[in-house]
Amino acid sequence: MSLNCWAKKEKKLKERQKSELNERLFELGASEISEATLEEITDIKLELNFEVDKEEIFWEQRARTNWLRMRDKNTTFFHRSASYCKKKNMVKGLEDGPENLVIDIDEMSKMAANYFKDLFSSKEISDCDRLLASFSPCITEELNRDLMAEFKAEEVAMAIKSIAPLKASEVTKYCLDVLNSWRNMEEINKTSIAFIPKFRSISLCNVIYKIIAKVPVNRFCQVLNYCIEDNQGAFISGRQITNYIFVAYEILHSFKKRRGLLKKGFALKLDMSKVYDRIEWSYLEKMLHRLGFCED
Repeated sequence: MSLNCWAKKEKKLKERQKSELNERLFELGASEISEATLEEITDIKLELNFEVDKEEIFWEQRARTNWLRMRDKNTTFFHRSASYCKKKNMVKGLEDGPENLVIDIDEMSKMAANYFKDLFSSKEISDCDRLLASFSPCITEELNRDLMAEFKAEEVAMAIKSIAPLKASEVTKYCLDVLNSWRNMEEINKTSIAFIPKFRSISLCNVIYKIIAKVPVNRFCQVLNYCIEDNQGAFISGRQITNYIFVAYEILHSFKKRRGLLKKGFALKLDMSKVYDRIEWSYLEKMLHRLGFCED
């Protein structure tokens, strides 16, 4: 017996079993109710649910098999998948303010360009001395000496191993020359800006640029625990920012459960869009000086 014949036979057998179970369930529903009848009804329903689950799993596996087997072939399945992705990713319009939908392609292009131009443009910051006054210096002279020490080949090698399987001695020497200010970095400080359908720009950096950036970052990580508070859950090894999702949930849950005078209170949510792109370099420089980092 071929696999096709066996599959057809099994399919007909399962359909007949399901039909018989449904008919029996209908008969039991119309008959007089007793303990034995209720027990049989429960068993039949469980069996029917089990058959439905098996059928769902079968079709999930079948769809996965088709995707793995036919996704790259010049078939109807491939073209349908490609057309669906194109339709799904297509941007049909952009909102320019409340109740103003722009659908013209040229206008949408201008909106996107203006959005990123405004996002990546520097803006004057107001006086932040009062804000900086609330911070106390936390970086000592000893920590500053460690940060400003001459870079070593071992640090570059560690950065290379953490980025990619690359161990060329020429790359290590080149990175050391740049880090220790013996070579101009301008020649490699070039990036390509890629634009993808979700309006999210990506900067494609040179690999050497990544290595040179990684080395001071690894050194800087050693002092982060001195300038980041204990109640902040990000940027410190061993802490998870996701833990504070549960903390926020518990706080809001306690608000709902409070009674009487204890019910008073409020929660403040700060939504800072593109916060990393909006922070000014002048503000960062003042903050670093305030925390005790040396000016060199």
